[in-house]
Amino acid sequence: MRPKINSSQNILDCASRLIREEGVESCTMRRLAAECGTAVGTLYNYFPSHSSLLEELFLSSWTQTIEKLSLIECPGAEEHICRFTALLDSEIRNRGGLGRFLRLNKEPEGNLSGYEQKILDRILPLLEEILHKSGKYLTYSSEELNISGKWLLIVLIDYIAEGSGDLSRLNKLIIHRFL
Repeated sequence: MRPKINSSQNILDCASRLIREEGVESCTMRRLAAECGTAVGTLYNYFPSHSSLLEELFLSSWTQTIEKLSLIECPGAEEHICRFTALLDSEIRNRGGLGRFLRLNKEPEGNLSGYEQKILDRILPLLEEILHKSGKYLTYSSEELNISGKWLLIVLIDYIAEGSGDLSRLNKLIIHRFL
């Protein structure tokens, strides 16, 4: 039995399941409405556009990921980054290419979108904590630590998005370069 649509979260849950099972390209408004058992117009009552729905799904899924990442507790930086990397890899793969799809379908302005900036603002402190834990960054100013965290995030996302799946290689690279 299909879920009754009575909230935007119901729609996001259907969209998430559809993307995981069939890929982001299959998540059109028409296909999503059929999956939800509702009319296309009902979806537009909750989301003004297809892109706004996907952006909200992306932000929502990252919020859940960041909550999980923030629960990782390890005494050492190396073990912490390895667990962080494994969880991040799993979470990104579960999104079925949603981030790449959104990035490729936006205007090439070069700046982060609002939802991307929100994610960055929440994930950077977690990475800065790991860097600080290594002991290598104790004399860094908060601005220098922030820049190092951004570089680390770029390496993580780039490597995971590449899709090689070799996390041991990624962890060795991060430990060598950052920790």
